[in-house]
Amino acid sequence: MAPLGDMASADKARLLSALGRALSASGDYAAAVAMFDQARALAEQVGNERALADVLHMQSIHHLSYAELAEGVRVGLRAAKVFEQERALWDLCSVQAFVIYEDGYLGSREQAASLADKTLGIAKRLGHLGAEYLVLIDRIRRAAMLGDLPQVEALGPQIVDVGERGGLPWRYVGHLYLGLAAHWRGNTEQAEADLHKAVELEPPGAFAGLSAAVLARHLAYHGRADEVIELFESGRSKLPSLDRVNSSGSWSWLLNIVEACYLCDLYDQAASMAPLIERARELLGRSYVTHDCRLVDTSAGLAAAAARRWDEAERHFGIAREVATQMSNRLELADLARLHARMLLDRGDPGDHARAAEMLQEALSAYRTFGMPAYAAEAERLQRQALA
Repeated sequence: MAPLGDMASADKARLLSALGRALSASGDYAAAVAMFDQARALAEQVGNERALADVLHMQSIHHLSYAELAEGVRVGLRAAKVFEQERALWDLCSVQAFVIYEDGYLGSREQAASLADKTLGIAKRLGHLGAEYLVLIDRIRRAAMLGDLPQVEALGPQIVDVGERGGLPWRYVGHLYLGLAAHWRGNTEQAEADLHKAVELEPPGAFAGLSAAVLARHLAYHGRADEVIELFESGRSKLPSLDRVNSSGSWSWLLNIVEACYLCDLYDQAASMAPLIERARELLGRSYVTHDCRLVDTSAGLAAAAARRWDEAERHFGIAREVATQMSNRLELADLARLHARMLLDRGDPGDHARAAEMLQEALSAYRTFGMPAYAAEAERLQRQALA
């Protein structure tokens, strides 16, 4: 920017926003916000709507990095309006792809319903692999929520292919979903191969932490507590903090690792994360859904159950069930039935076993429909315990 000096110009606003995006990706949230503030003010000062749209485009990516999703959707749609008016198709499909993806994190399908097909069509026509990737990621997340494992298994290789053709740093997410699909199918060897590949490929920065957390949850379902403890201890620095703005990756790490700890009977560790999960509920909202379809209140329920705060756990599970029903998150509904039932069996109050047996029958039916034999077997095991 040195050649531009103190001169106010649209190009300087764009350069400031590009620097803000780089600072955001490096983890310097405060510096990034300051840079975006300067860039917006400069674009408005020179009265250049297209430059302002370019700034907002970069800002929408920044908001995704720190899970400020509603704001990301808002500024992204504002930029898209200008790009569409100017027929700037490359930038249009790019920012719309981010809007679709961020909106999906919030559990909404509004933007995907109105923009996805059009955005994907433009992206393929122009060869915009980044935009194509984001639309595919939104679709695979939705397929997972519906328990449509064949669709997950079909989209996963497409995402890996797009990432490899474009040299994109996010192709690890394709392996993450292939690992999840294998995990849900009960194919342990394939699940670990893909999840380890995701960990290997995941770049540092604002999204780091997701792959290791999903791997930990996979290991927990197979009772490998020692490996979960090792991952938990090595990943303490990834946990969010109550006194700073946290990255999307740190929230993903939290919402998965608490479940891994709970499943391995590491109750003190799981319970200790309750204040952080409560903060996630405040910031991310009840409809925030992780890549593997988990809701924040489900994780909050597990932390409460680990602390033996039974009424609080029931309240969180009830909220999660309402939200999952509203967004047709069928996989989460099945998991909620199983996890809630496990909590009831641990509590053991009068009537708890009968309620647990009913929930487990619901989970068992869903898992069989989804083609998840290992999860069905776990539901059956718990059901036998409930009926004993």
